[in-house]
Amino acid sequence: MRTFAIRLYKSLVKPAYNRSDSSAIGFALKAVFSLFIIGYILVKLLGDNLSFFDYLKELTWKDSIWIVLALAGMWVNLGFEATKWLVMVRKSDADYPFQQALVSVFAGLTAGIFTPNRIGDYAGRIAFLSPDLRFKAVAWLFVDRLCQMLVTIWMGTLSFEYFWHFHQLSIANGIHVSLETLLLFRYFLWTVTILLPTGLLILPWAIQSFAFFNRYHYFRKIYLGFRELSPKILLQIVGLGFMRYLAFSLQYYFLLIAFGYEGSFLLALAMILAVFLVKSVIPSITLTELGIRESVAMTIMGVFAVSGFIAFSSTFLLYLINIILPALVGLVFINRLKI
Repeated sequence: MRTFAIRLYKSLVKPAYNRSDSSAIGFALKAVFSLFIIGYILVKLLGDNLSFFDYLKELTWKDSIWIVLALAGMWVNLGFEATKWLVMVRKSDADYPFQQALVSVFAGLTAGIFTPNRIGDYAGRIAFLSPDLRFKAVAWLFVDRLCQMLVTIWMGTLSFEYFWHFHQLSIANGIHVSLETLLLFRYFLWTVTILLPTGLLILPWAIQSFAFFNRYHYFRKIYLGFRELSPKILLQIVGLGFMRYLAFSLQYYFLLIAFGYEGSFLLALAMILAVFLVKSVIPSITLTELGIRESVAMTIMGVFAVSGFIAFSSTFLLYLINIILPALVGLVFINRLKI
């Protein structure tokens, strides 16, 4: 562990473009940014959630084990995300270390925490690349997001099939829609599930058709970033995205158990996949999602008599572990960057 920590530190400070600023202005900007992030997180988290933190103090030893497993899953989750990034970057930089990829993931979470749809993640990650790769990285991150969305839609479609075959009336009555509407939504999901992979494969060639943009140096670099992602690499990204999705889902299940869920694993998994699907299509800023995420979970799980407390608490703690905690860690790495 000590050796890994040393390598992580060295990989951060070695490149010239990652050195911390010695200027007073650079230090002040980073200090203000750090205080803003911490203050913003505290205001959002403590606003209406004090009772949740009080409840955590009353968890039994048995419940705490499930939360510890979910915390351990955070590192698995981040490891898969860093590996995805590494696969893409090493196409252009064969010596790019895993530690640097992990650092960039932390920094991206921090930079994206108060931007719409976490677009700040782009800035956080590309800051840890050499300048000549940064425009290519825009393409890589776009494809990474698209692949992860593809996995979310695939799995969400499977969960909807489960509901359609085994809980059709419960879903229709629970969300107050007709069976015909559910059937149309089912067809829509399968259409998107089939068409998205095709669109992903033809993306580089589709972009090439916009010859107008090739006259601009930076657009040409972005295009080259797309062209470097072969079908083999895309398959790797989708596979790693699926593993990350699985880790995320297991974390969610562990937290449901910790807060008192006693239903079947299959039903829990279907509800989790449905929550991820619905949440993925709602544009938002990470910290303003705190009400949206929990509302989606409470609505879907409420159909199957899962208490609002269990749905809210497990969902809230999941994003606290996977988004807020890594974002706070990422402040350390962002403050090492040269502005």
